[in-house]
Amino acid sequence: MTESASVEQMLILFIDLIRCDPLENGNTIEWLEERLEEIQSAKTPEQLKIAEQKVHLIGMGSPSDCDIYPDPRTGFSETLANYRLSELAKRIAEAKKEGNYPRSIKPTLTTNIEEFYNCKDIGDKIFIAEYPNTPIEILEQLVTDENVAVRAGVAKNPRTTTDLLRILSNDKSIEVKKCVAMHLNTPMDALPKLSDEGQIRDVDRFYVSDGYNRFSIPSDEVQMLLYIAQRPDVSATILEQLSHDKSPSIRNQISYNHNTPPKVLERLARDEDSDVREGVAGNPNTPTETLERLAKDKNHAVRYCVAKNHNTPTEILERLARDKDYTVRSDVAENYNTPTETLERLARDKDYDVRFGVARNHNTPPETLERLARDKESSVRSDVAKNYNTSTETLERLARDEDYTVRYCVAENPNTPTETLERLARDEDYTVRYCVAENHNTPPYALEVLFRDENYRVRRGVARNHNTPPEALEVLSRDEDYRVRKSVAGNPDAPTKTLERLLIDQNRYVRFSVAGNPSVSNQILKNLARDEDEHVRYYVAENPSISKEVLSILSQDKCWRVRNQITMNPAYESSL
Repeated sequence: MTESASVEQMLILFIDLIRCDPLENGNTIEWLEERLEEIQSAKTPEQLKIAEQKVHLIGMGSPSDCDIYPDPRTGFSETLANYRLSELAKRIAEAKKEGNYPRSIKPTLTTNIEEFYNCKDIGDKIFIAEYPNTPIEILEQLVTDENVAVRAGVAKNPRTTTDLLRILSNDKSIEVKKCVAMHLNTPMDALPKLSDEGQIRDVDRFYVSDGYNRFSIPSDEVQMLLYIAQRPDVSATILEQLSHDKSPSIRNQISYNHNTPPKVLERLARDEDSDVREGVAGNPNTPTETLERLAKDKNHAVRYCVAKNHNTPTEILERLARDKDYTVRSDVAENYNTPTETLERLARDKDYDVRFGVARNHNTPPETLERLARDKESSVRSDVAKNYNTSTETLERLARDEDYTVRYCVAENPNTPTETLERLARDEDYTVRYCVAENHNTPPYALEVLFRDENYRVRRGVARNHNTPPEALEVLSRDEDYRVRKSVAGNPDAPTKTLERLLIDQNRYVRFSVAGNPSVSNQILKNLARDEDEHVRYYVAENPSISKEVLSILSQDKCWRVRNQITMNPAYESSL
């Protein structure tokens, strides 16, 4: 098998797995298919490298409309599109490293797995090692497999027993140990072996570049200990041990863990690394005396975390409300424990970010919000419009605000009176009308105004709303825009007759939504279980309302992913 073939197969698999929603990601599939074509046509290692770089560096839209904002901890964008691409990059890297890829035919039911156990293809073995229905007897044999990825697969398997995890905790591979550290079944007596201070860590961090920014990533050994440090069930003994680690990253993770004992937090509050002190300042277990000292820390980011901590006493918050740094005052303004008198004073702060925080606080009194509704900054007025404490009179006035962002925040607020929503349904800005269309308090007569709106987004919002009359949903199910029809298809309140017509819609995304609708009839699911598109059948396999009859049909499906998915459906076990 060629290297490019391996990458190609991983990309095909990724397209299937993410089941992209074109409503959110534009031409996602088209973009991925372009990348696939580039990879397929790569003749030289250099061309292949260029194609892979595009996968790494560009979001799922076109290069012109997809900027990159890397997370300093991971190096990847926080956007959903780039997160998905980061997963794709990992899959490609794993495929190239192992020189294999998942085959098109996979075992799906427990009865089939034994015959695959002695397979020569490593990809099949990895699949069996990770597959939740693999018998324990086979996992016991795979624990000693010579391939690291297979042993790591066993360490990832949710059914792997504590005894097997104990064995894997002594594995020579750091990759396997990392998986053991993350497994929630790993017993406490195995974790100290993983967190042994005596192990040699030659590199604490290494540095990579995404082509635009240089960022650091923890070494494998440190990453493994970080997994242990962030476990919700890790013991106080291990946390105490790791709190002395030489790596600031590990001490920082310990400072955030809610199981870290107060005495350890007290010591870490004096740590030379400000990131560690920040973690202590935000930890709900940090003693009041420690928070008192950290509230005077020279680093404003530490004081900022004390101000955010919901366990910080009111007297400390009152003092921080006069902090010279506006970010500290801003977080005091957002803290639910901040006294109303302090909020009243911060509502007059010269910095709009502080007033913005008061406007967002759900404990801010209606009288204070009334004053902020007249703020010169539209962002402040917008958050007043979002606040559940804002009075109906204030919302009524903000519904006439000159800034459309304020009006659409009013349209989103569940407390906005129906008369106000009805008027906003005729707003000149489509984003305002869209928010009205999605508001579950919008009355049917207002939705009847919107379901013929010229903008498809507004019609889509109406199609999703549970208050939309059946007659309007019937009209929208014939909409020329498939995204509107897709929203009708996913609405649990859509009439059965409407769904029956949509199950033969030419657009597969519409049929996806019908297949996933929890209110759809058994007959419709039976029809969709024979759909020519395997993705439609996959959605049927996911549907929580699936019957034994439909499960039986899908158990014979030619696509292994469909057969596999029915075993993940809660209805599957109850049908056995």
